[in-house]
Amino acid sequence: MGILDKIEKGKQRVNLLLCVAGPGGVGKSSFAADAPSVLFLPTEDGSFNLDVARLPRPKTFSEAISMIDELIKTDHEYKTLAVDSIDWLESLCHQEVCGEKGVKGISEIPYGAGFAAAATKFQDFIQKIKTLRSKMNIILICHTQIKQFNDPVTGASFDRYTLKLHDKVTALVKEAVDVLLFAN
Repeated sequence: MGILDKIEKGKQRVNLLLCVAGPGGVGKSSFAADAPSVLFLPTEDGSFNLDVARLPRPKTFSEAISMIDELIKTDHEYKTLAVDSIDWLESLCHQEVCGEKGVKGISEIPYGAGFAAAATKFQDFIQKIKTLRSKMNIILICHTQIKQFNDPVTGASFDRYTLKLHDKVTALVKEAVDVLLFAN
């Protein structure tokens, strides 16, 4: 039996992992609220005016990871997890790194080592949601910021929207998601 005998055809159902990014108040949480059987993991107040199921607001990054672990291990009725928002989750990650290093701010850790440590921790979050994806759709909600971009080809400079995350974490999120949506 050769490799050609093992070809599969047709669509295969795969849960989506997507990120909805945009400025505050544009409707990212409302968009996620319309997802099938949605459960919110609220790291901020974006979903509190919506009639949705939500987990308790995590006080630490590790607590958020524990909630995701429980969703992975437990049978439940929910089909979609909306993390609202991952930029606030990143702030919890920074607080955890600062606590471990005994500093007040992530930038106090020299040579970018604090941001590197936070990106390593955030990679754990990405791996957990990829595992959870086997059971549920995942919607990552993220605020945006405007940054200047210098085009290396034309030399032109212009402003553009980007995820309101550290560059290393932005790269992790962009690589992980199937779809990156911008709302404005």
